[in-house]
Amino acid sequence: MDEHVAIIRVVVASPADVQSERDIVPDVLDELNRGVCRTRGVRFEAIRWETDAYPGFHELGPQGLIDPILRLDECDVLLGVFWKRFGSPTSTGESGTEHEIARAFESWKANRRPEIMVYFNAKSYTPKSKAEADQWGRVLEFREKFPKEGLFWEYRGRAQFRDLVRIHLTNYVLNRMEVVEEADPRWPSDYFAVQTRIIEEYSRSFAGREDVAREFDGFMASEPRGYFIIRGGPGQGKTAVCCDLIRKRGYVHHLISRSGGRTETDLILRSLLTQVRPRTLQSEASEPLAELIKEFEESLLGAAAVKKPRVLVIDGLDELPATAGPPPYLVAEALPDGVYYVISSRPGDALDRFTDQLSSIPHHCHELGPLNYSDMEAVLKARKPSISSVEIERVAEACQGHPLYLRAVADQLSVQPNFNVQELPPTIEGFFRRTTEFMRADAGLTREVLGVLSVARTPLSVRDLSGITGSPQREIDQRGIRPIRQFLLAIGAAYTFYHAKFHEFLTTEILYEDELQTCHAAVASWLNRPKNVAVPYYWESLAYHLFESGDYAELLRTITPEFLAAKVRRLGYAVLEDVELCVRALMEQGNPALVETCVSMVERLREVVGGDIVPDAVRSLASYRAGPEAFRTRLIEPRAQSVAGASVYVGVLPKAEVPADFVEVVPCGERLMIAIGDAPSLGLKSAFAARFIGNLFRQLAEREHIEDLGQLIARINATVSQHEYFRRISLQCIAVDPPRDRINIANAGHPYPVHYSARRGECDILPVRGDLLHDYIVRPGELPTWHQYRLEVEPGDIIILVSDGLTEGHILQGDPYEYRFTGVVEKHRNDGPAVIGEAILDDWKAHLREEDSADDVTVVVVVLERARTAR
Repeated sequence: MDEHVAIIRVVVASPADVQSERDIVPDVLDELNRGVCRTRGVRFEAIRWETDAYPGFHELGPQGLIDPILRLDECDVLLGVFWKRFGSPTSTGESGTEHEIARAFESWKANRRPEIMVYFNAKSYTPKSKAEADQWGRVLEFREKFPKEGLFWEYRGRAQFRDLVRIHLTNYVLNRMEVVEEADPRWPSDYFAVQTRIIEEYSRSFAGREDVAREFDGFMASEPRGYFIIRGGPGQGKTAVCCDLIRKRGYVHHLISRSGGRTETDLILRSLLTQVRPRTLQSEASEPLAELIKEFEESLLGAAAVKKPRVLVIDGLDELPATAGPPPYLVAEALPDGVYYVISSRPGDALDRFTDQLSSIPHHCHELGPLNYSDMEAVLKARKPSISSVEIERVAEACQGHPLYLRAVADQLSVQPNFNVQELPPTIEGFFRRTTEFMRADAGLTREVLGVLSVARTPLSVRDLSGITGSPQREIDQRGIRPIRQFLLAIGAAYTFYHAKFHEFLTTEILYEDELQTCHAAVASWLNRPKNVAVPYYWESLAYHLFESGDYAELLRTITPEFLAAKVRRLGYAVLEDVELCVRALMEQGNPALVETCVSMVERLREVVGGDIVPDAVRSLASYRAGPEAFRTRLIEPRAQSVAGASVYVGVLPKAEVPADFVEVVPCGERLMIAIGDAPSLGLKSAFAARFIGNLFRQLAEREHIEDLGQLIARINATVSQHEYFRRISLQCIAVDPPRDRINIANAGHPYPVHYSARRGECDILPVRGDLLHDYIVRPGELPTWHQYRLEVEPGDIIILVSDGLTEGHILQGDPYEYRFTGVVEKHRNDGPAVIGEAILDDWKAHLREEDSADDVTVVVVVLERARTAR
């Protein structure tokens, strides 16, 4: 052992009924010794009083052993762990553990040593004898009188106990021990440098909104820690407010965006880490996510101990993909005192789900309303100092405090000081319409640049735009960028649209579908140049642009197995987008060798990369824990299309990064066609099989217009039945027909659907049977057959489709969930499909079981609306 390492001695005081918790402590100490302790030159060491010098029991009982061995002057930390008893009493009437705590507290009052950390198991307990009742009474009395100067914490379950001990011991080290040596900055490139430009751009003309900063300061003054949430609709200035706080106060920050990797959890954690605690030991870029999360929590503890308050700004919570739950960098239970988050988000389900998790944590929501007159005056004068009060009043009247409209006007005044504010349009869309009028006939290069920026998934520089369009850079700058500069956000030397509203306006009112296809083709051609192979955007989006251009032949020539193998090494499961686009291209072409070609593509890819892509999270999948600590925290809620008279919710709790359950929702005239299915196992092969079946269903539903769902399943089976890839896949199809008050159903080995009848006020499980796809086991030598069943429905009825991960028909032990959700549906029958679906998933997660079913959990809820269009 290094002689320069200081020893932190830890004593654990606990009776036998919490022995399993006691056994956890050495593992936590080892983990910390390998991590945070190294940066402080210390090492935890557990002291045991069962030594060779004092074998067996002393005549005075445990007290006789503890007194000579405990040596409180050498003990640094005393951990007390209790539940229903203290242990055997000594000659003085005290138990050994009670005696340890009492002596430690007397020592602590004298010299603040040792550190005392006491944990009580919150599990309920009913004594069964007088002796047990006496012990339980002593514990309850002890809990009531335990001195508040010590650390007193309740825990629920061994997992929470482990987390609490790890966090508190980490805090002990970070608060008391100095870093032993200076190290190189952690991941110097991990901060998203593009954010510097974004902050500068948004802060350049920011004015007003002083009430936000005042309210946040008041929140920090009144609460020891917590979340300050800035909520506002599109264009209300959420990002501008955040950037102003960051620029003026130097807060740690991350600006979420769907481009440039700024939604990736591990990259965000690294960026935040390098700001929170930039000087620590160097770590590998491939550090597992769990380690990053642990280090981030520990770093917040240390940072809060050194500097209070510590503020982190996270802008754009609503920009996270729908597949994501609350991200781990938004620390909840372990949020230390002195740490505050500023979160900005649009209103919606994502924000509601997040705030629901903050019930025990101080939080405050600031609603970004319209700008007041003084705010608008400040913005306009910053752009045009000579603006008159009459002009300010005219602008204020027109924009009604809308920040996006005001910015558009302010930008216009910057480039055209003589702009007549008496001619302002009534809405922001009207402003877009007026300022882009010159492009409707023939805008030449400006229109072309707009088109390219509209289809791009990343900001593009003048040089990039020149390469894509073939026009000189000077012309791109003068004729392409300057006429629309007021609508663009400059990120370094690159441009993207300032707001999604302008992008939406362009693609619906200015640019035609064939123009957008031409722009996709131009971007794909540019990416395919040899010099761009090293550019990340080449790997991220080449297949996407080729597909959207409509050049399927070029897509299939370019996206080779070698390309896919290289992409999977760089971007992991992102390769599935390319595989799916190739499959859709083959379907569009009507390729007779469709299945063989697709299977061959995936098989060659699996051979090159050495099998399926299985993330660390799947390899280390923990046992299921009922209640809010269950590992199923990532909820995928894809936006489902609908038709008049029906509304739909889709929710998936995946077991891995990419689910093998699949759902397709396809509007077909007045009908809504829905398919749900499950491919067994996990990894690239299963994910491909699921997406293939889903795409095949969508194509047949949209183009073949097959009325009989049994025949539709038979068509799908005939396509895939000769390939082992598609063995034992389940599929269920329904056709919702609101005008005719009916739903048709066909099933291929999938769990039964459930029908809630509004007339009767109760649920029925519909026993719709059918063989699995590619299933030759049930009827050897025969092709399986499927039948369509008709269900008569009426407004207010509900149909629920689920995967077997929810019913848990294959669970190995314990009590499977089955169809317990019928009571949930009846309770929430009037609350809409999203509320019903999420309530079902929550009820499944809370169900007590001995193990997790280790399968994707999917629910689809279809509500027949009460108010419908006339037949």
